[in-house]
Amino acid sequence: MDLYRKIRERELNFAIDTAGIATLRNHPLYNNAATSLRRERSVYFDTTGFRLHKAGFILRVRNADECLTQTSKLFPRRATMLFDRGEWECDVTDEVPDYEAAASTPLAEMLSDMTVRDAIAVRFETLVDQTSWQIDFEGARLALTLDQGELITGSVNVPLYELDLELVTGELSALFGAAAELARTVALRPLSTSKADRGLALVKAVEFRPTKAEPIELERRMGLIGAAQSIITNGIDHLCRNTAVLSQTRDPDALHQAHIATRRLRTAVRIFESHVNADRESGWNRAAATLRELADILGEARDLDVLMSQFGSDPGIHARLALRRNAAYGRVAAQLHDPAHGRHLIELLAQVQGEPSFTGSLDGTIKTFAQERLDQLRRRLLKAAHDMATLSPEKLHRVRVSAKRLRYACEFFRSLSGGKRSQRRYRAMINSLGSLQSALGDLNDRRNATLVLGPEYQMSAMKAAKLFMASKNALAELHRVKRFWR
Repeated sequence: MDLYRKIRERELNFAIDTAGIATLRNHPLYNNAATSLRRERSVYFDTTGFRLHKAGFILRVRNADECLTQTSKLFPRRATMLFDRGEWECDVTDEVPDYEAAASTPLAEMLSDMTVRDAIAVRFETLVDQTSWQIDFEGARLALTLDQGELITGSVNVPLYELDLELVTGELSALFGAAAELARTVALRPLSTSKADRGLALVKAVEFRPTKAEPIELERRMGLIGAAQSIITNGIDHLCRNTAVLSQTRDPDALHQAHIATRRLRTAVRIFESHVNADRESGWNRAAATLRELADILGEARDLDVLMSQFGSDPGIHARLALRRNAAYGRVAAQLHDPAHGRHLIELLAQVQGEPSFTGSLDGTIKTFAQERLDQLRRRLLKAAHDMATLSPEKLHRVRVSAKRLRYACEFFRSLSGGKRSQRRYRAMINSLGSLQSALGDLNDRRNATLVLGPEYQMSAMKAAKLFMASKNALAELHRVKRFWR
């Protein structure tokens, strides 16, 4: 007998802090909405090697008001902010998995292996006070759920504050619209990870660590919308994972990765902006402006981190830099806690995952589109770097920015060019761009040292000449490297 109830779950998840919760409770969106309160204890199971999670499954038993429910979920294998997944539920009588009941779910094949069953045990649990509201918005029925509690492992407990917005009936545009409306006054940070992801990360002791961007895998016959979804969602995921760390600690590596993520996102927005429908440009432009402001604020703090690493061993300089660095990190925190930050990221997500906002079609496949954009970025870089010996420091910095944009775009579209020859060319181009960035970056860092610490920290003429020669050699190599996308 089929004991399971199959459910399709489509929702957005957000991190929220205690100040946001206080604001949330007074939000007009759910005035007169039906409200329910309950305490939930959820126990998550996996093998010692996390085989279920690696295969894309979640196995959980939840106790809510003395009612026990076993849930199996399939979750996406790539970064996504819109969780659209299958879920299977059944009533059980104990807080341990009922493997026979799971026979009618996609987990059945794995659970038929006795070595898997024998290795399954409790890995972590959550204990939350849950408040839920039923909301009607733009013709859709939505479920808004606030969880406040703890995520608990054998040795570590961490606070858990999460807001979930689920589409019960209606159009996806209403889901994103309601999220943006909430974010007008409540500081929300989109989450690309589930409670299971975060719980297992805590078990593995990798929670709250800076992370690099995940590789992007595009298909050659993919359309514009699919490519934009993959690239932009990947960028928002990279940004939000590292701003989550920054919300807990002033980690220079997390700030550095957040800065990189912001620049990557700005590059992605530039790449696709020419295909945005005219009636949707305002949301796209607001997101672009927010990213530009965030990049400037993160860049200021990152420059001070670099100076601290280079000159902070001197107590006097350390004290001077520490004051400026603390102020810069304060501006970063203020920006990330501004509701506009989350709202504009939500609007950007809506452009690619809610109701796609792009013009009709491409002339050819996404590979053709990528070739044109990469050619354009390469031309701009070579034009900006023309006659480099005559360029001012400001224009040399623009060359460096152009090199970064081309490098990020190469990373976005790398998977569209298969074959060993293309991959060799890709590595050669990335190496030459990296060398150019590094040399120009060192010149820029010492220029910042002069501006912040005084003229006595100006780079010697010999060292500046060496770095400049290194940048010229890297540029010459870039001219020689064949385009991997052609």
